[in-house]
Amino acid sequence: MQNYQGYAAPAQARWIAHVSEAEKVAFLRKVYLHVAGAVGLFLVLETALQAMPFAERIARDMSNVWLLVILGFWVVGWIANKWTRPGLPLAQQYLGLGLYTAAEAVIFMPLIAYVRLYQDSDVLPTAGMITLALAVGLSFIALDSRTEFSMLRGVLAIGFPVALGLILASILFGVGLGTWFSLLMIGLAAAAILYKTDQITRASRTDGYVSASLALFASFMLLLWYVIRLLSARR
Repeated sequence: MQNYQGYAAPAQARWIAHVSEAEKVAFLRKVYLHVAGAVGLFLVLETALQAMPFAERIARDMSNVWLLVILGFWVVGWIANKWTRPGLPLAQQYLGLGLYTAAEAVIFMPLIAYVRLYQDSDVLPTAGMITLALAVGLSFIALDSRTEFSMLRGVLAIGFPVALGLILASILFGVGLGTWFSLLMIGLAAAAILYKTDQITRASRTDGYVSASLALFASFMLLLWYVIRLLSARR
């Protein structure tokens, strides 16, 4: 989680490390309410996409150009991060969070369609429950003031580029990434949740709850993606 150096904080905004415990709790409540809102919007959008009569064809077409889909998703993520920085107009921050949520719904479309059409009906709810349990458990660990996870920054700085390289190589050369990769990515997503939650409580501004929620939402969705992949592969 970056500390947004170079962006002047408004007079009423302060660094979260310098506020009272009550103000910190109020800030975290805002963050998780926005995460819950993003998850709710994702579910609504994904349900609408899956209900379209040509959803299966679109999902198949997206799978055929998956490299372009990933690149497009990366661009949207970059834009969303820019738009949700503290100090920018709140409407623009919400637009960035909404844009990223819509992009998540789109990129999940082929995976959800495959599981819905060709897997057991309990895969998706089971994946959702596992992801929720992991996300809640990891968040409680990271929110404990006695813990500190800044050491995970190096792991994430190396792990994510390596994972992206493996994904791109698998697409370009048609090599499947098996169960081991899903397990590694679940571990990487868990590390991201620990690190980003820890940083939110130490390096955020009190007006940065939208950007903080975006960071957590992205990590939660990454975890969900690979939990679904793992369960579907085992079926």
